[in-house]
Amino acid sequence: MPLVDEYDVYEQLMTYWHSIMHDDVFLIMYEGWLAAAKPRTAIEDKDRKISETPDLVSGTGRKATKFKTDLIPPALIVARYFADEQVKFDELTAAVEEATRIVEEYVEEHAVEGGLLAEAMDDDKITKALATARLKVAKRDGSDPDEVAALNHLIKLYNAEAEAKKVVREAQTALDLATLKKYGDLTVANIKSLVLDDKWHSTISSRVASEGNSLTLALVSRIQQLGERYTETVSAIDARLEKLESKVAAHLAEMGVKK
Repeated sequence: MPLVDEYDVYEQLMTYWHSIMHDDVFLIMYEGWLAAAKPRTAIEDKDRKISETPDLVSGTGRKATKFKTDLIPPALIVARYFADEQVKFDELTAAVEEATRIVEEYVEEHAVEGGLLAEAMDDDKITKALATARLKVAKRDGSDPDEVAALNHLIKLYNAEAEAKKVVREAQTALDLATLKKYGDLTVANIKSLVLDDKWHSTISSRVASEGNSLTLALVSRIQQLGERYTETVSAIDARLEKLESKVAAHLAEMGVKK
């Protein structure tokens, strides 16, 4: 750490101040801790073509209400109060990714020219709807049993993927609602702790640590360069030089050139 440039650390602090902290402090000074921490309705103004990306959504479709959380991001609320729920949500998300991977691998294997799913393809693509339509035709025409089995299996994989995605959406909705409700339960002490410790201090500490990490990586890279430069000893270089000199002398001798 003594090697870290102090100005680089100061620059990290000022960059965060100008990008985030300045607005946070102004909001707290203007509205107070409690009001500043409350979610507000996201701005959607079609006339001025302004549409804020919401941080939280309550409801679905046209009845959905979109919220912005200017002072405390939902991730901080979740990390402190709903860590177990987040772990379960991550597991469900991983299950969706796995279901999608299985579908893609099966399609990649069989949805090829001459493959069991070739007849279900349309413009080199295949979907559940295409697979279902082809299955009806295949059963009606008494097609290859292996093709029928492959179509049935693919549809089951699509259904499993759809069910996994549905569970994730429901879990996300439940977590969003619990998070939204938690904002209303926060005390001034809770808010100060979330902002001062979890948001400002955590971010600044991480940024300062990144300077040390960057310096460490630079030093390691330099040490590796030096190590590679001095890997070959002087005696080894001299030996290689003698061999090269012998080769050159032999070529010169063949050409009739004498030393």
